[in-house]
Amino acid sequence: MAQGFGRFLFLCLCIHGAAAESGCSLDEGYDYILDYRDDRATNDIPDESEAIKYGFSTENAYYIGEEALNRMELVDAELCVASSQDCSMHCMSIVEANVGICTCSQTKGLNTPLKGMIGALAGLCDGGECIDWDNPAIMSDSDLFFQCESWNKISRYGDDVQWHAWGWGLTLFRASRGEWEFGYHPDRDLSNLCPDRSHYDRLVIRKPLGCNLEKGYDYILDYFDNKTSNDIPDDSGGIRWGFSTENAYYVGEEALNAMNFSSAELCAVSSSDCSMHCQEITEANLGHCSCSEASGLNTPLKRLIGALAGLCDGDECIDDEGPAIMNGSDQHFQCHEYGHMSRWGEDVQWHAWGCGLTLFRESRAFWEFGYHPDCGGDCADRPAYDRLVIRTSKTPVKEEKCPLNERFSYILDYQDDRQSDDIPDEVWDIKHGFATGNAFYIGEEALNAMNFS
Repeated sequence: MAQGFGRFLFLCLCIHGAAAESGCSLDEGYDYILDYRDDRATNDIPDESEAIKYGFSTENAYYIGEEALNRMELVDAELCVASSQDCSMHCMSIVEANVGICTCSQTKGLNTPLKGMIGALAGLCDGGECIDWDNPAIMSDSDLFFQCESWNKISRYGDDVQWHAWGWGLTLFRASRGEWEFGYHPDRDLSNLCPDRSHYDRLVIRKPLGCNLEKGYDYILDYFDNKTSNDIPDDSGGIRWGFSTENAYYVGEEALNAMNFSSAELCAVSSSDCSMHCQEITEANLGHCSCSEASGLNTPLKRLIGALAGLCDGDECIDDEGPAIMNGSDQHFQCHEYGHMSRWGEDVQWHAWGCGLTLFRESRAFWEFGYHPDCGGDCADRPAYDRLVIRTSKTPVKEEKCPLNERFSYILDYQDDRQSDDIPDEVWDIKHGFATGNAFYIGEEALNAMNFS
């Protein structure tokens, strides 16, 4: 629980009847931002934005309010729908990439775009939007718990609707219709479209308490592999335009094309101890890209990221011998020193040679990311990496804030942090390329492939 509002949240959980009366307790391991259970016989959510903005608590619903939300460190959250009848719950991740141009004045006091969108989802807006209603990263074909037909859009829908998932999907009313405030849209018979869905009556927005991602980055993808569920879509079409499941998301082609960066970080995270290891990836790591599914991405580096996201149905976008993405010092990515990364068989999206980290798109009994499962205990001394993250800095990495000119291809960039060893001490580790937190050199093979005078 984030410090500074723990007592407020605890008080809310104590006085609310929602969880207790419905018999459906909320999972531990989360900070809860809002919990709206719609008792169809009572008015549970305030009808005015001002009564929501600073937080409220009724018998069946609460929202922590602007001050408490602003104190939270938040780079992603989960939007969940639950049933008080059978306690089932379905969640999807929401991230800053889902935020459109925010025209809702009631969310202006929230201090990040993501929090502004959460305020809109809480029912703050008297008009305007804070949700990128046409962005498939918040709503995709796989999110069928949020919609009854695959329209893949969320937006306001008339003056009395705070937000609505197109296709007769989940809808939040602030001024209730006969005390009807949340659930599948009440104006349509759901017996054919969404059979057995009418009992979903609870909206929850929460933040995982687990391994929080660092602030100061834009996150392109975050794949946590829960070994008991299928977290990543099994086909390129389900990934390409963006998706969000309970444990994974990718911002998609449109959002990625809109981003402006010249380098990114490929990171492996262990959910058991929150350890993280990252290495820089640049345009020099891209080989001859023959992956047609990544062709809509507008720079070579973004096409490489698309391949690392699992876009490719065949062929490569990774320079499998490019030492700048994989060298002898990258022992967190490989178990034996091969220095290569590539596709490996039909079912592997990419694999770090030497029994290393591997991404499967079509899961092996829900196994999708981690050290290759066929290698036994070769990496037994390593953190149990089960989470893949690709991110790019929001601001220039260099402390002196001197951005590099994006019109150039960079062969090396050495920033000497006086508190750390930034450049390898051995010739061999430099010769074939390396990347540390403050320095990189593309290496002999990539340099030989460049044509310049």
